[in-house]
Amino acid sequence: MDAMKRLGYEPSTTAAPARKTICLVICPLPEQKNILEMSFTIQMQEGVRALLNAHNMDSMLLDKPYGTETLDLPPEKLQLISGFILLHGSLDSPKLRKELDDAGIPYVIALGGTLARFPSSCDTICPDEFEAAHRLCDYLEAHGRKRIGFLLSRIFAHRLDGFRLEVMKRKNLELRESDIMLLETTDNKDHIEEAYHYLQRGDLPDALVVSFHGAAVLIRSIFNFSGVRVPEDVMIVSYAHTKEQDQIPCVLQRAFLLGSKSARKILEKLATPDDVPNTVLIPPELINTKTEQKVSS
Repeated sequence: MDAMKRLGYEPSTTAAPARKTICLVICPLPEQKNILEMSFTIQMQEGVRALLNAHNMDSMLLDKPYGTETLDLPPEKLQLISGFILLHGSLDSPKLRKELDDAGIPYVIALGGTLARFPSSCDTICPDEFEAAHRLCDYLEAHGRKRIGFLLSRIFAHRLDGFRLEVMKRKNLELRESDIMLLETTDNKDHIEEAYHYLQRGDLPDALVVSFHGAAVLIRSIFNFSGVRVPEDVMIVSYAHTKEQDQIPCVLQRAFLLGSKSARKILEKLATPDDVPNTVLIPPELINTKTEQKVSS
């Protein structure tokens, strides 16, 4: 500053203002060794970047350990960030949210589960899990299925809420607690192991909901190899985040759209910080049903 004064330097009044930065925070589950290479994460980041670039803003990615309770950023670094997108799933820290509240930095929670899991003070962007369950139940009922079983990672256990509600409203569908298997991780090998345990029980339900597309395809192969015909004996349905996941009937939950809507919500919070927090639900889409019909024929 002294040198600038001696030289008579005056900062330009026409200089472009500094671009704002939005930070996407990810906390991988222990089994997710390469989360930055996972298709879901890549597509979500692309959705965030696309929206921010259109508004002349930057994005950055912060990869924190599972179970983190703090961003652990120096105050000067924290103040350079205009807003945060917290990719929920493995990240659910009231302490971290208080850290951002105390710093006066807006944030939104992306993904998540049922709305009751989050305080009303948080803006949340998540798939409409109740509508997803509704559409899957419509599909299963239309194909004469009567009993629904589940092979789900615990992180997706909130999806059961929608199915329980749907079964209560329908006369032709049944959900037995003994048909629900919750896994401790999202790892494919755990899904495979539980699929064998499921087969050993006998008395299988005629429909099975699986955590995600990749695991569902593997379980279909295990069932067919063991003499349980899919979809004739057991119809397997699942969840996908891209239409390229086309080997089994799925509810499409768009990762790119999740990212772009999260970024849009942050922009809204920056423009009108006093707005009441709300939830943005991303509508589901049922895909690849023709593929299953061809297999069954």
